[in-house]
Amino acid sequence: MDAMERYAASAGLAALRFSLILALPGLSPLAWAPMSIRVVLLIALSLTAAFLAPIPTQTFANIEWVPAIGQEALVGLTLSLALVLPMAAVSFFGKAVDVQAGFGAAAILNPAASSEGEALIGVALGLLLTVLFFAMDLHHDLLRALILSLDLLPLGQAAVDATPAAVAQAFGQSFALALLLVAPVMLGLFGIDLAVAYATRSMPQANVYFLSLPLKIGAGLLLLAMSLKAAPALVERLFRTALSDSAAVLGV
Repeated sequence: MDAMERYAASAGLAALRFSLILALPGLSPLAWAPMSIRVVLLIALSLTAAFLAPIPTQTFANIEWVPAIGQEALVGLTLSLALVLPMAAVSFFGKAVDVQAGFGAAAILNPAASSEGEALIGVALGLLLTVLFFAMDLHHDLLRALILSLDLLPLGQAAVDATPAAVAQAFGQSFALALLLVAPVMLGLFGIDLAVAYATRSMPQANVYFLSLPLKIGAGLLLLAMSLKAAPALVERLFRTALSDSAAVLGV
């Protein structure tokens, strides 16, 4: 009975650690998968983790469950940054490009649009990150990191001491790399904005802003298509950096 109890406790703590990454919806490449698939994967990983790294007998006898549950949730939250930060950073700059290119104005003028609207380029970049995440086998790196965390941070014994500097570095690097993905588009559209501003000063009687919207949208899409040649390398670096930053936050 003691072995069964330790196995059940190990599976429960492992499920708590992995649930924030696999089961809960959010900004993640795995969020596009059906919930049933993610739940099955969560159960399989939890049972595997209980076999590979069960709670030792001496630890199980003296474990404090409330701190252990809190630490496992914190470990899972930190590991989820490896997926959430790249998607959040790219989505943020995708919305910025939408506004700069004029898609934001199109959503405002569309009476059928929802109250919040959707960032068209942001959604497209999110889909691109999802495809590249699986096409470049980055999900294998994620699974290896989850299994490795069982050795570096044993179940029920994880001690996380995240420093604000490590968290700030993780956020900063993800947003800096995501900015590189859309920097050519933003710089090109900024140049067009300068030309439009000069034309507005020269011809104040003309509504140059709305006349320039098709030009800005076309130029934005063209610049985005040209800049996406470097997307695979940047996306790989973005996810790998976020994964290493998550490990740094955990202190491993």
